[in-house]
Amino acid sequence: MATTQEVLAHMTGHTGGQTPRLSWQTHFTRVQRPLRGNDEAYTHVDFRPTFNFSSRADSDGKHRLTNVRVTVSMNRAQSWYVNGRETPLLLRHEQGHYDITFLVARDLCRRLLELQWDSAVLQATGESSPQRIMSRLRTDGEQLHGAAQAESTRINNLYDSPVQGAKNPNGSINPQAQNHWDQMIQHALQYDTGLPVLIMVSGGNPRNW
Repeated sequence: MATTQEVLAHMTGHTGGQTPRLSWQTHFTRVQRPLRGNDEAYTHVDFRPTFNFSSRADSDGKHRLTNVRVTVSMNRAQSWYVNGRETPLLLRHEQGHYDITFLVARDLCRRLLELQWDSAVLQATGESSPQRIMSRLRTDGEQLHGAAQAESTRINNLYDSPVQGAKNPNGSINPQAQNHWDQMIQHALQYDTGLPVLIMVSGGNPRNW
């Protein structure tokens, strides 16, 4: 299993495992009216993996991805806040969106680093040609990326929901619910725990964290 240090060494978007603190001036574009529904702000975080693959097995007889890198970055051009609505509580909420996306990307990086195929298994199944091995590694890596994108969307949507998330039915931030989410997210960052596990521990509702 890849250690925390190994995973973080293959990622951007953090300093020592901690995410950067967002600010309205540095990370967002100011707008005069909501660009999406009645939202007062919106955070767009990009994460993208890159990797190479070789048909040659390593010394353990495993085929793995090489040069794995997961880049996490704030997309300022697509992140915005409504002028006059930039409260500290709202910024805390938007920070949560960045952190959630980073945590999903961290899980993706670990899965990419741990992806492997045993050369003996590939030979037994008749899939040991260089072309088949590289195709399999490429496909697996792309599928992991797609699954991570879906997971990021799912958890970010949950975070914004009025029942399990940090918002009220009218779209405003619920301070108490925000505190619970903040605590769960910080636990995940500090102890290298996946958010899906912590959400499950909370009984499916992070407001119980």
